[in-house]
Amino acid sequence: MQIFEIDGTSVPFSFHPTTLKSSKKARPRAQLTDNHIAMLQLPIVDESSSDITKITFPNGMVNYVLLARQNSSCPSLQRLHNYIMTAKNGDKLDTILTLLKNSRFLTDDLGGGKYVVSGYGNLGRNTKRRPPTQPCMRKSLTLPEHDAIANVVGGILSCVACCVQKHCEELYIKNQKLKQINPNLQWPSLKHQCLEYSWMSSQFVLRRWGPGLSKCQGGTPQKNMIVSAHVDRGDLDTVMPSIYCTGGGVDGKGGRVSGTDLALFENETGGAGVHIKTCIRDTVVVVMSNSRRQLHGCILEESNAKHHDDLSAWSTRIISYIPNGIYHWMLQNQKSMPAI
Repeated sequence: MQIFEIDGTSVPFSFHPTTLKSSKKARPRAQLTDNHIAMLQLPIVDESSSDITKITFPNGMVNYVLLARQNSSCPSLQRLHNYIMTAKNGDKLDTILTLLKNSRFLTDDLGGGKYVVSGYGNLGRNTKRRPPTQPCMRKSLTLPEHDAIANVVGGILSCVACCVQKHCEELYIKNQKLKQINPNLQWPSLKHQCLEYSWMSSQFVLRRWGPGLSKCQGGTPQKNMIVSAHVDRGDLDTVMPSIYCTGGGVDGKGGRVSGTDLALFENETGGAGVHIKTCIRDTVVVVMSNSRRQLHGCILEESNAKHHDDLSAWSTRIISYIPNGIYHWMLQNQKSMPAI
């Protein structure tokens, strides 16, 4: 039996089943459950919260949660909501992803779940084609669907950049300084984003799960789709947005999907934390956090509490980041375009 401590009390936990089979010689990762969250008594950000929630942890780490709703008081949040929910760009994204065969979804054996990845990566130490630090577009981008995906995600990130500039400007300023180092490594590129507001990232991943996607998931067990507790050591040490929306549902505005709530902590071993409901009907949820420094993961529902899922709904999440290797190449090649 595996044990960790909650306020000095030894508490059993299980490893995420997919991470037990990791091919990358990484340690298996813990799966947080709603029983753990109940013991931690984490404060929750959900549909009853205000549009902007600022979270300041005891160690000084600052996060934000933005809820973009049709009736948000801020026009920028309304614009983000309308871009995804009203203009049906969320549906367009889901349609593109549905066209991708299940084999084109990668299995995350470090975090759990399946995902599509898009953007710049490093080739790795064993490459014979060019220096290992040379960025290249990931092989998956040769698929015709990826430019369409980048167009939709680029528009979403532009809307998010506008919201961040208005409500957490210090994070926007830091991000724009990263873009100034070498804008050639921005993905989605400026071609895909609005010139007035854009967000600097070099890769993004798309994850989807929920009962409304049972055919697309190829029979993958639900608990294998839920992401384990982890930090992303390969990411740049900076705050980036994770964007969550829900689709399907009885009226097309999404609905509750179990296993989509997020637990976010102040440092890589835990500490103070917060419980964030990411799958809220007719709402876009944006979490601004540091994936390299902060332990985070989804919450598996194991308790006997009654949950009312919408069996025709699903969750879509867009997680943007800059790989640390890409950042170091940017520093050393500030005006260069990588050889594609």
